[in-house]
Amino acid sequence: MKKSNSLFQKLYDIFENWDEEAFRNHHHEDFMHLQETDVLNRDEHVKVISELATKPGWNWHKIAKCIYEDKYCSIIRWEDNGEIVTHVSTIKNDQVWRAVISRVPKASSDQ
Repeated sequence: MKKSNSLFQKLYDIFENWDEEAFRNHHHEDFMHLQETDVLNRDEHVKVISELATKPGWNWHKIAKCIYEDKYCSIIRWEDNGEIVTHVSTIKNDQVWRAVISRVPKASSDQ
């Protein structure tokens, strides 16, 4: 999905020419990221992603697919190390407000 005004497209553009401040601004100031048993606030999430985004060869934005997006939520999915990763975000004021990530082994995701 590549719509010029979609949040996914904006995220793609941020990663294509990594911009940490634009990534921070892409997320609501009250942002929370839930993954397994961890909860990260916006600053913690930005730090983690910035470390990944600056690694040579890191191309998340080129393998992730936007499954669904409207003005209230987005669903992005990709494969990573034999797992299907699904990232669901709720949107508030045109920014990512809450995000939940799920990792399922690829073999069990077919069931």
